[in-house]
This record gives sequence, C-alpha cells and structure tokens, in this order.
Amino acid sequence: RLCSLEDIDPGEAMLFAASVLYSESIILTGDKRSIESLANFEDKEKFKNRIMILEQIIQRYIALKGFDVIKNKVIPFKEFDTSIRAIFGSGDLSNLENVEIVLISYINDLRSKTGNLLMNS
Repeated sequence: RLCSLEDIDPGEAMLFAASVLYSESIILTGDKRSIESLANFEDKEKFKNRIMILEQIIQRYIALKGFDVIKNKVIPFKEFDTSIRAIFGSGDLSNLENVEIVLISYINDLRSKTGNLLMNS
C-alpha cells in the first residue's frame, strides 16, 4: 500500500514497511517528499515520532561532537546535497548560529507538513 502513495519510491516503501516489523526502530531518511506523502497514509500512526531526517542527525552530531568537527567533515561534500549546501553554504565561514537557524527552519517546516512523524529533536 505504501508504494501506491505519490512520492514514495520502492526503496522508501520497503524502509517504512520494514520499520513496522521492528517497532523500536528509527527511520533515517533524507527523502522529505516521501515523509510528506507518508503523512497522508491511513496507518501513519505506526510511524509517530520514529523518523529522523538528515537535518536532525546533523543537529545531534553538532551537540555530540561540536560544531567545528561536524563542519569540517560536511563542507567538503556540500555540493552533493541541496540541504547541506543551504545549511553550510558559507563553507568555512559557516557559523553555529546561522547553521542552527537553517537546521531548525528545515525541521520545523517538515514537521508542520507531517505532524508527529518526526522524532522530537
């Protein structure tokens, strides 16, 4: 049934379906369109507070390892991902305050579209 939803490709459908079998699992994905589509799924409650997006992962790693450590690991690859490019667009000049603003903006925007599917940050 998940494959019938618009913007959920077969790989994401398998990821979501497998997570139902493991109720304690966390779904890590960067596919925001699939999460938005999942918000319209009749059984969406099965995914309540279980999905983590890239921006939340970055946020947690900054808290765990420190901003400069994460910035130095992410910046070399920023051209490969639209979100990362927006978050760390200033490259070496990126600072914690601006990065946090963009991270929170992305997370809150998706949360406003998907309800309680994202894990609490």
